Amino acid sequence: MRKSLEKSEFIDEFKYGLIFLLIYIFIPIISLLKIVNYDIICSVTFLCFLFIYSLINFVLTLLYSKKNGLTFILPIMSGLSFLFVAYIFYNESAFFYSIIYAFASIIGSLVGLLLKKVK
Repeated sequence: MRKSLEKSEFIDEFKYGLIFLLIYIFIPIISLLKIVNYDIICSVTFLCFLFIYSLINFVLTLLYSKKNGLTFILPIMSGLSFLFVAYIFYNESAFFYSIIYAFASIIGSLVGLLLKKVK
């Protein structure tokens, strides 16, 4: 019984990691397709780097941790997912953001754990 529970938790964490990866890939794909003006994409990308991706990381790990408890796998998956995307689409100056996103995920995981205990 315990093995199936661990397997289902791993599958849940993998799903959240895949969501991180898809979110990170969305903006570069739009810029490659040239659907929107380049200047707008640059502004949106910078906004995503600073605020939107951090907020998404925080909220997703908060939701996961509120349901399943403390996790350190999701922050690692978040950071590695962005490193992968940064390596393909951006230059090495974007690697630093993977640390910020992992930190936002850790904070979200801790807040989710607190909310789970309060519940």
